[in-house]
Amino acid sequence: MTNALILAAGVGRRLGTSLRGEPKCLVRIGEHTVLDRMLGALAEAGIERTTIVVGHEAASLEAHAGNAVGRMPVSYVHNPDYREGSIVSLAHGLRGVGAGDLLILDADVLFHPEVLGRLVGSGARNCALLDGRVTGSGEEMILCANDGRIWDIVRRRAGEALVPPQGVAAYDAIGESVGFWKVGAQARVALQELTTSVLASGGRGREYESVFPALFARANFGFEHVDDLAWIEIDFPDDVERARNEILPRIEACT
Repeated sequence: MTNALILAAGVGRRLGTSLRGEPKCLVRIGEHTVLDRMLGALAEAGIERTTIVVGHEAASLEAHAGNAVGRMPVSYVHNPDYREGSIVSLAHGLRGVGAGDLLILDADVLFHPEVLGRLVGSGARNCALLDGRVTGSGEEMILCANDGRIWDIVRRRAGEALVPPQGVAAYDAIGESVGFWKVGAQARVALQELTTSVLASGGRGREYESVFPALFARANFGFEHVDDLAWIEIDFPDDVERARNEILPRIEACT
């Protein structure tokens, strides 16, 4: 695995004043920003090149990453329509990176390095990360799998039934998606085709995950469990406090 694509173009409205106008991946957790920690983990995992999709406050993000990295080549893809949904950022990113296998990562995740290690080290050519400790608040993106294969990704509240597609038995693994994906070269072609098709049919404003159910039908995606590892997606001010006071100490205690 040699390339990574980080989706970092969004505004992060739900974080409010926590951002001071900056991209939310530049929130400082301890001594480092979320982006610094992600780039460091990618370098340690052997990733040779990273591309970051930028939009909101792009100059600030590029200046920060350029000063902080020095560990791998980092390039940027600009999404001028970053307010029109993460699916637009994904489309720009897929067009802006070289061919071959790819890691795709949401930029707003603080995580123990082994989270990424499990994705990179998985024997599955196409892979996601699944955490069964889901609370069912309705904010989480939920992965649904049967017999080691992912079939769906949805938002689900506690108690809401999840119905497998026809021909698939009841799901035997359900959990929150970390927002990190390993996509092999063939699945990547399918993902680009699906994303392009959705945008051509007026699908702007959608989350990029909305195309993944169709991708799962075309390409076999496995998963790795991360139930035992510390990580958090940072969407709200409370997430920042939890990241600083709970998740980071757990990460540092294990590294």
